[in-house]
Amino acid sequence: MHQMSGNIIIQLRGVAYSHPDSRGIKETSTLKGIDLEIAEGEILSVIGPSGAGKSTFLRLLNRMSDPDKGTILYRGKPLNSYPVMDLRREILLVNQEPFIAGGTIADNLRLARPREKLTSKEMTDVLESVNLQDKELGLDSSRLSVGEKHRLALARAFLLKPAVLLLDEPAASLDLPRARTVIETVGALHEKYNITIVMVTHRFRLARRLGGVVALMVDGGIVEKAQGEEFFTHPQTDVAKLFLEGQEEDT
Repeated sequence: MHQMSGNIIIQLRGVAYSHPDSRGIKETSTLKGIDLEIAEGEILSVIGPSGAGKSTFLRLLNRMSDPDKGTILYRGKPLNSYPVMDLRREILLVNQEPFIAGGTIADNLRLARPREKLTSKEMTDVLESVNLQDKELGLDSSRLSVGEKHRLALARAFLLKPAVLLLDEPAASLDLPRARTVIETVGALHEKYNITIVMVTHRFRLARRLGGVVALMVDGGIVEKAQGEEFFTHPQTDVAKLFLEGQEEDT
């Protein structure tokens, strides 16, 4: 993997968030006082059980939601000081079930830059980056497998050239071999573009495969953060030890 620059690209200071109830009153605490720094060029995997607040955390990073308390800084400036649509192009979220439009592979790639004319070479180059070089640009996207659709969504994301890529459970709907292929694709894209990647997943073995830094989120808080192999081989907290012991081998 490329080396990180050492510059902090995203910083969270005392960030808390509560989901509103049916009346719009915020009463269910989801995130509780998170302090976290993400370095430029870093891979950060946030793992933890379902309901821990991982997806909410991700949505705060590109202002799909705003925190109730605390501050999020991007390149040293408050997140809410950036025009929201510009911010979402720089800090790009790829959802758990990525959007694939009807039409061809080329049609989907052109969605990344609708005002520009993408060349065939630009499109074939990015398809090669996600190991879809054997697919014709004119192939109907409906003929792709679920795993191939995930990789097409990643290709489209990288055509936008974001500074930070947010991945929400990128392999949740896939069996283990296909999930590993998607994760290996993410790793290859990081190697090529040195982009900052923040991934949330409950499948901790995929986070281990991707490498980088791992943070364990439980009950809305970060309970441990370390380099991947250090975290998985020498967890420091009882909570982390219990979480790792409770995972199935194939998850």
